[in-house]
Amino acid sequence: MGKTALVLAAVMGAGLLAGCGGAPSEPKAQYNGVKSLPESLSADGSMIVVGDPQAPMTLRVYEDLTVAVCRDFETTDIGPDLRSLMLTGEVKTEYVFSSVFDDDWEEGGALWVINALRAALEQDRFAEYHKVIAENYTTGGYTKTSLVRLASRVPGLRTEAFEDAVVNGEFSSFVADAEKTFDEGAAGAPTLVIDGKELPTLRQTRLYGEGRLIDYIHNLQ
Repeated sequence: MGKTALVLAAVMGAGLLAGCGGAPSEPKAQYNGVKSLPESLSADGSMIVVGDPQAPMTLRVYEDLTVAVCRDFETTDIGPDLRSLMLTGEVKTEYVFSSVFDDDWEEGGALWVINALRAALEQDRFAEYHKVIAENYTTGGYTKTSLVRLASRVPGLRTEAFEDAVVNGEFSSFVADAEKTFDEGAAGAPTLVIDGKELPTLRQTRLYGEGRLIDYIHNLQ
């Protein structure tokens, strides 16, 4: 190959590289749906962690799924974007739960919900069950019966062990630990923390809407 051909090839190659890098491509999903996301109990036993353990960014969500604004947060505002970011491996999420309005184990109260979510983790079905619960609130709250019934929507979750754990409050110690961490870290729910920095309420609400959290996270990277 002559010098002219070599120069032409080099110029063409450079043009191709520039073309490939001109517009950033959207990250591709690393996980095949919510059911495939890694999930575990945090080292201190008070949070449930979902997403790639090696994700470059950590988001922490403080919430109570018996509170309407938290359900909206999960179903129509930030939750869908957050799940997308976990599926692409860009973030992992630490979930911290609390009962915002009461601390009693009353039927339909938030403590039973937290216990049931922890029971779902034992079956490696937390992420799926968490989504189902947020999407299926009924008037009167989540009872033990409804929490068991909703588990039927998650394949492999409604086992005898799960039902016993839900009905008997097997994970009451986790509930207490979760509430302690919540009280130490957030003034209300929902609260979103990104890499250790709590978003002010106004900043958080500006992220409500499809794609806004994704854009915000991409701009931080």
